[in-house]
Amino acid sequence: MKAGSKSVLFVLWGCLFVLAAHGYKAPSPPRWDNVFKFVASSYNTTSKQVASTQYHYRWDIPAVAQVNTNAYGQGFIILHVNNNTWRVNPGQGTCCLCVDEYACGHVTPPTPDWLRKGNTTEYLGVTAINERLCNGWAKSDPAAKFGWWTSVKDNTPCQLSWMLGTTVNMVMSYYTNDPALVPASIFTIPSYCPYVPTDPKCNISEF
Repeated sequence: MKAGSKSVLFVLWGCLFVLAAHGYKAPSPPRWDNVFKFVASSYNTTSKQVASTQYHYRWDIPAVAQVNTNAYGQGFIILHVNNNTWRVNPGQGTCCLCVDEYACGHVTPPTPDWLRKGNTTEYLGVTAINERLCNGWAKSDPAAKFGWWTSVKDNTPCQLSWMLGTTVNMVMSYYTNDPALVPASIFTIPSYCPYVPTDPKCNISEF
């Protein structure tokens, strides 16, 4: 274990001890920025697959564009605009509409206050992520479970995770909420994307 990692763990244990001694109250779930982008290293705990992810979010559309690239240079985009979700393969010029209830469904992207809605949000405590101490929350419904972590120090997001069945952790190395860096053009639906199901095997979870 690196010296830096050891120091973070020591600080984490120290924080937990102090918090327990003083009857620590869990912080309220955070609200997402209306516009943001992050770059992350993604790890699938089942397949052990590592990938890079660029995640773009704009609630005014509303839309999400998640660009995934694996270690072999293979990539695809999860394009979620309004209540439709597509898998876009730019390299092949192909696209399919994903309608699987547990992978896509016909829902809008998460609202900025998704963690604050309902009563299924669970506080996960403080975790050391990429040598930062981060508060974590998880929210579940019948079709999905997501986790979101933010820095204890300044509330900057640390990690987004898919946690239903297979766990995929997206550990962030860069985050911005500057609208100029998340232009609407990123969410343009390619002309070759269908608006009806054309591939029964369409999925957004595998390369």
